[in-house]
Amino acid sequence: SCDPNQVGTDTLFLTNFQGCDSLVVTQTTLEPIPPVFNVATTCDPDAAGLDTLILVSVQGCDSVVITQTDLLPSSLVMLSETSCDPNQVGTDTLFLTNFQGCDSLVVTQTTLSDGITAADIQVEGLTCLTSAGAIIIAKVEGGTAPYLYSIDGGNTFLSEPIFPNLVPGTYPVVIEDSEGCRYETEAEILAAKAPAISVEAEHFIGLGESVNLNAATNLTPAETASIAWLPADSLSCADCLNPVAAPPQAAVYLLTVTDTAGCVATASVTVFVKATRDVYFPNVFSPNGDGINDRFLAFGDEKLIAEVRSLQIFSRWGDFLFETQHTKPNDTTTGWDGSRNGDDLPPGVYIFKAQVVFTDGEIVEFFGDVTLIR
Repeated sequence: SCDPNQVGTDTLFLTNFQGCDSLVVTQTTLEPIPPVFNVATTCDPDAAGLDTLILVSVQGCDSVVITQTDLLPSSLVMLSETSCDPNQVGTDTLFLTNFQGCDSLVVTQTTLSDGITAADIQVEGLTCLTSAGAIIIAKVEGGTAPYLYSIDGGNTFLSEPIFPNLVPGTYPVVIEDSEGCRYETEAEILAAKAPAISVEAEHFIGLGESVNLNAATNLTPAETASIAWLPADSLSCADCLNPVAAPPQAAVYLLTVTDTAGCVATASVTVFVKATRDVYFPNVFSPNGDGINDRFLAFGDEKLIAEVRSLQIFSRWGDFLFETQHTKPNDTTTGWDGSRNGDDLPPGVYIFKAQVVFTDGEIVEFFGDVTLIR
């Protein structure tokens, strides 16, 4: 029996068919019904715990079913990303359901990418020696490699950073890293720039004078490889644009300017020199020791006169009296002091002959007379 109150021995007194006593002894025992234990899982925190269910068995007895429900943990996935778009920066949570039917959370933390910060873009323009230019992206700073490169504003990308055979113009350069971040700038390919020289073709100066040649080019200092004047003699500098020329005679100077691409421009300048032979010899001198006009000598512009090669003094009858050689004009420590072999000569008229060498190499002889007074 399932009823504990019915457990025990029960005797029933009856009479059989023969009229005799008949005893029916019934021994009633308690029917044991063991409980049933179940284990279950759930994603619902409210459904987790211990649950007892009382049922009725086939014998009509109570049947206890005990269920232990355990809570399954939720899935959590943390992701980290970078973005070039400030609007995408922040935390994004995505609610999903895993294969057990429980919540699955995907949390994505997006930070702002530094992206590409700079690029070394080299441009090769056209020169007199080339028919096409090139853009070379030599170095990229920042961002995440590998990079893609474009010179048409991002319409077409290449993995190589070299773009040859380009015509003159301005090109919109775009560099994109592996995260899609872009760096944009411009590169200009200039048309061929042939060097040119502007200079006055002729100058006129007097002997001993100088002139600034004052040449100019269409090149910047950075575009200029060399400047050369030939001949370099009588020039203040042979590798500048504005030398001072002081030729002793007419000269033609050739200027050659070369740019950094090897292109060359030339120009010539002619400097004409008017030779003046002005030398002054006094017609009177007084060698009396007063320090004024005590010697007879040549006077003139030292820029024109290289030296007085010789100065000779003769009497009116042609007698040789005095000579000095290789002196400078205007030097009052030289010249004739009115004496012969240390003896003072009498006042009178004397004859002189001089050879003067000019700075252009020309030698001119001068003759005349001078009066000596005491």
